[in-house]
Amino acid sequence: MRKTWKLISSISQVITSFSSLRLNRPKTQILLASDPNNILRDELICMDKSLSVKVFTSALKYLGIFLGPGATAVQWQLAFESY
Repeated sequence: MRKTWKLISSISQVITSFSSLRLNRPKTQILLASDPNNILRDELICMDKSLSVKVFTSALKYLGIFLGPGATAVQWQLAFESY
């Protein structure tokens, strides 16, 4: 997993170097599709001190569609709030 995370970090640095766009770490969301005990999340936070618990989510919105294991709950919560 360390190699994979280093690769992902390297890719984001390469994109930053040629596109003049920086990855905004505090606003970045990381969707962990299967991590019920938060083991993977905790390990990633230990490996990369720029990450925090706030960036990990069970659902995120991409092109207007909620994705992830928590997507259904988020969609229904939004419907209840607007009702």
